[in-house]
Amino acid sequence: MTTPSQVLPIAVIIPAYNAEPFLAETLQSVRAQTAAPAEIIVVDDGSEDRTAELAGKWGVTVLPQKKSGISAARNLAIRTTRQPWVAFLDADDLWMPEKLQQQWLAIEAFPSVGAIFTDFVEFSSEGPLGPPFLQQRPNFQATKRTCLCSGVSLCDRESLEQNFLEGNFIAPSTVVVRRQLLEDVGLFDEGVSHSEDRELYLRLLTVSQMAVVEKPLMLSRIHQKNWSSDKLKMALGVEAILDRMLESPNRYPAAAVARYRRDQPVLYWHIGQLYEERGEVPRARSYYTKSFRLGGGVRPAGLAVLSYCPASIRRVVRKCFHLLAH
Repeated sequence: MTTPSQVLPIAVIIPAYNAEPFLAETLQSVRAQTAAPAEIIVVDDGSEDRTAELAGKWGVTVLPQKKSGISAARNLAIRTTRQPWVAFLDADDLWMPEKLQQQWLAIEAFPSVGAIFTDFVEFSSEGPLGPPFLQQRPNFQATKRTCLCSGVSLCDRESLEQNFLEGNFIAPSTVVVRRQLLEDVGLFDEGVSHSEDRELYLRLLTVSQMAVVEKPLMLSRIHQKNWSSDKLKMALGVEAILDRMLESPNRYPAAAVARYRRDQPVLYWHIGQLYEERGEVPRARSYYTKSFRLGGGVRPAGLAVLSYCPASIRRVVRKCFHLLAH
């Protein structure tokens, strides 16, 4: 059994870009763990503030790199550490004190598990933003699970795969995963600029089972700089995942490949709308056209034709369509 004085063979990996406002609080939450990790690595992703200096004062390993993105930062740390397990933590998120200890209980209960995630709570400067995340996600609740010990469950792989396709409910800052498993599936894809964690989880699901600690052991900070606030970047991240699946379908669950192929026309139509909202009409038109050619129906075809009209006409026509739809 894990004891509070035990040092766990886990490397905590924290990618950080201009993280000075939050990094000290984040590192404090790691130092406060009831079972300490063997290593803490902060990857300074080309910061222009005092991120690296601040991390150094905490006595952690600091790896500098030119601005290359969060996936490259995580991969650098994964390749550097020799610990058999790694835990991801974003530089603005926080851990509850027993987070790693609870996840190690899951590893002890089921030694062959490849990854363990937990529940979490979103918060802002004004406090918690709602109940624990997994408790309010129907697709997680529908996932078949076998209780291993108090609060720890083993997810049925097929059920987890199917329900995960309805929406990502695994936050990176909750995950502990075998380092060798990450290397086996090819680490994070540095060409996927958003939803990179979702793309990795899909590859992990083909080779390993996952366990979950159904307790809110992470606090996910919501603020204006969060990438998830940009709908276009999120949609382009989904497109990047689709491109990878079309190139190498065998690396992903068959059901995931089929689902992404089925949703391809709707995805292109959605991206077209987001580009049009930004005033990038030629790009929007290209996505409408691709949606139509893949069987998206008359709607994207009509939007592609409409995109040649002046903005004032497009607004009037869209308003009419909206009124007719309601």
